[in-house]
Amino acid sequence: MVRKVTYFMVAILIVTTTFSEENEQVDRTDFDTYLWLERKGMFDPKVPNSQVHDLLSKGINHEDPKIVHCAISAIVWYCSSTRWLRVHGKQHPTDRKLGEIPGLYDLLIGLWEEGYEEAGGIVPRATYSASWEEQWDLETACLAPDPVWTSLSMPMAYMFPGDDKVYEIIWKDLPQISPGSLLVGLFEGKFNNPKDEQLRIDILTNPETELYWSSIAARSLGDFRTVRSLDTLVQVLENDNMTYGAPKFVIVEAMMKHEADAAPYLDLMRTALEEGTPLSSVDRDLKTVLQERLVHFEEKYVEEAELPSR
Repeated sequence: MVRKVTYFMVAILIVTTTFSEENEQVDRTDFDTYLWLERKGMFDPKVPNSQVHDLLSKGINHEDPKIVHCAISAIVWYCSSTRWLRVHGKQHPTDRKLGEIPGLYDLLIGLWEEGYEEAGGIVPRATYSASWEEQWDLETACLAPDPVWTSLSMPMAYMFPGDDKVYEIIWKDLPQISPGSLLVGLFEGKFNNPKDEQLRIDILTNPETELYWSSIAARSLGDFRTVRSLDTLVQVLENDNMTYGAPKFVIVEAMMKHEADAAPYLDLMRTALEEGTPLSSVDRDLKTVLQERLVHFEEKYVEEAELPSR
């Protein structure tokens, strides 16, 4: 069953990094505290990780299910809202190190496995007990859906990368949404088994793949260096036949991660950087960085590859 995932919305929350609410003692109910944590506290650099961890630990073990839901929602929303930066190779200024919270792994895994079993081995469509107005305009309700376990696979991939149980969960869950969702889950979890690499190759070599997904596939093929991954990056850059355009700058960055193996393709990378047109400020900044980096790349690897310097 397909569930709607609005990845474009995560960019909206990047602005929360500028929140400057003073970390002062105020009178709040427990529920108000977790609403504040979800919307502001998780993203406020003035709020220390120790306070975030303490609140989340208390929240996920609270006797009130509504508080438990809101504490988990704070985790889900933070992971979702910061994903845009990771997809573009950047880090959020407030790394909450959520995977270090005692008991969180067992709790979330248990919630997902129990919910999946009770649902008969399917992931049901998520629903929301609060209205859009309550969630967004009035900010009186937390954002995670019901049942909350249906929103856990992607955050768990980010918080517990490389974990075998999480890997099984994302392969059960995310293909029901879309191949792109699975692609992101594998990226977040830093997984690279043969079927994971094949998914990335299939997505990147499909001429109809949209730029967002092809960029993630390319970045992943750079992070995990294999002969097939480099060959795929080269193929896509040479063919340049994608309907929505090839993510040329991301591909060049991914190729450079292959180090000396990518040295024979210096001219291809140089041309891609010279002729590529930035579509955003992120692209523009990446192009500038890569042009500088390519100079050092050539100096370091041209001799090893026995290529003449230009």
